[in-house]
Amino acid sequence: SLTGEPVTLTGKPVTLTGKPVTLTGKPVTLTGKPVSLTGKPVSLTGKLVTLTGKPVTQTGKPVTLTVKPVTLTGKPVTLTGKPVTLTGKPVSLTGKPVTLTGKPVTLTGKPVTQTGKPVTLTGKPVTLTGKLVTLTGKLVSLTGKPVTLTGKPVTLTGKPVTLTGKPVTLTGKPVTLTGKPGSLTGKPVTLTDNQFFEKKTFCE
Repeated sequence: SLTGEPVTLTGKPVTLTGKPVTLTGKPVTLTGKPVSLTGKPVSLTGKLVTLTGKPVTQTGKPVTLTVKPVTLTGKPVTLTGKPVTLTGKPVSLTGKPVTLTGKPVTLTGKPVTQTGKPVTLTGKPVTLTGKLVTLTGKLVSLTGKPVTLTGKPVTLTGKPVTLTGKPVTLTGKPVTLTGKPGSLTGKPVTLTDNQFFEKKTFCE
């Protein structure tokens, strides 16, 4: 050639041993189709193919192409057109992780609200550790009654009560509605030698 590179009589570039190549030096067949250095046909991206252009492995075994559906902008979707991640996990239209039914979840699959706050599977608000809370963040039992951090029942104002709603001390001893020591039946008492005794003179 004019640049001193070897060519055929018709001007096509070849190697020093006479094998046909592209203008950039990549090996091709006599008809100009790309091949590997060992002469095997390849695609334009350099992957091995058959003579008819079908992809094969290094040993010549056919490769099955996995065709995954995408949007017009190239984003992966399911066969029904729902958006997914590259690994096939469902996401919302904005790319946030969701369940198969479209409910928002964390990256680890835990249910959350649309704003990302943790909830139960039924949508009830919980703490980061999974404890049930009210919409304002106060701890509650499974039945929705307010409780302490350790799960003990309290009033709406945070005062300790029994499971049936009767007022008690922080240690669980019965008291009257006004906070005075009381018996299990709710009657006012005095405390002597760590024992409760009824005192009829107390009144609410």
